[in-house]
Order: sequence, then C-alpha cells, then structure tokens
Amino acid sequence: MNFLADIGNQFFKWQFNGQSGQFSSTAEDLEGEMDIAFARLEQPAACYFSSVVSDVIENVIAGWVHRNWKMDPVFVKTAQFQCGVTSPGYDLKQLGVDRWLALVGARALTNNSAVVVDCGTAITVDALTAAGEFVGGSILVGFHTASRALSDNAFRLPKLDDYQAIVPALTTKQALSSGTILGLAGGIDRLVQEYLDLVEVPVTLFMTGGDASVANAHTAFDFEIVPDLVLQGLARAVDGNS
Repeated sequence: MNFLADIGNQFFKWQFNGQSGQFSSTAEDLEGEMDIAFARLEQPAACYFSSVVSDVIENVIAGWVHRNWKMDPVFVKTAQFQCGVTSPGYDLKQLGVDRWLALVGARALTNNSAVVVDCGTAITVDALTAAGEFVGGSILVGFHTASRALSDNAFRLPKLDDYQAIVPALTTKQALSSGTILGLAGGIDRLVQEYLDLVEVPVTLFMTGGDASVANAHTAFDFEIVPDLVLQGLARAVDGNS
C-alpha cells in the first residue's frame, strides 16, 4: 500500500490504507508533527508526494521518511501526458504539480470538459477540454492571503478570524471580511466564465482546497466539491505509472 501526501503552503494532507489526516506544513517542529500523525501506521510500500513547499521543508520530510521507513519518497512532477491529460502548449516547468494533479483527478471523475478551482493560499482556475487537453489557467490571491496582506500593511485594519459576507457592513471587520469574500468570489466567477468560453459543453465544475466551502457559498456557479482532488489525482498518477 502506498502512502500519498499533498503538501501545500498551509497543510500537509495525507492518506494511507484507508486512513487520512492533515497538519500544518509550516509547523516549527514538522518532524514532531509527523511522529504524532504517523506513529501507528504500518510500513508503506512506497511514498509519493505532491509538493509546492520549499526545498528546505521537502528535505526535512524526506529525512523523516528515510529514517523511519527506510526509503526515499518520490516527489511527483508534472508530465507532458499523464492519465488522459495532456499539455501541448504550457511550459510545465512553470506549472505547479498541485494544479496538474487536480486536473488528473478531474479527468478521473468526468469525461466532460472541466474547470477546476482550487481555493488555498492562492486560488487557481484551470480548464480541461473533453479530449483531456489542458487549456491553461489563472492564479488569484487566496482569501486568507488577501486579508492578511491588508491587515499587515494597514495599521488600523484588524486580522480576521472568520469570514462573513455581511452587506451592508457596519464595522471595519465586517467591511474587510465582506470585501475579501465577495471581491474574490466575483474574481472566481469572472475567471470561470472566461475559461468556460474556451471549452466545449458539457462542462463539469470542480472546487477543492481549504477555502472551498467559503468560496462556494458566494460564487454564481454550481460546483462539485471534492476536498481531496489533488490526492485523487496523485493516486491516479501513481497507479498509471506503476
């Protein structure tokens, strides 16, 4: 049984042998977090990671795997063709592996054209034709990233601990929250429509990422929420290459 992990800028999400979980990928004691999370796991056959974190963090993770499971993890890369998804026109060196694997995961769930929205540190919107060709995609600042940027650079703006789209907003916190949510939801809608115009119908819309529930509540489109879409794509990519 393979151990699979999606290591993002905020969370380390994993699954193995019917078990799954997540913890902070930026934890001060990342090895300690791994000790706790994986203490009761059996020895995996192999470890496959989708990672967008720094080389430093990847080296910490690889060191833990090597010491505890006596193997080197495989950090999966983007490919020109994989599991029915192809990218003839995109420079894959510039494409995050999480975006690529989300498309692979979407291809496993539908033979329609697809638009995939991933709401995390950044919000990505990517499109796939019914033939499996990656059309391209766009990157938008994420909800938490946007609100933190404002509060960090404007002394009198508060830090948000939750998100509510209250209109009319009657406090500064409500104003910041509603502006962030509705502004970015509007950006998602505009980008989704732009990419819908580039692919043939029918189209399936997918949404994933830690802030998917926030975004989905305020966008105009009907998305299929798939929290583990990147991990599904990773599993499919591993099976396809084995």
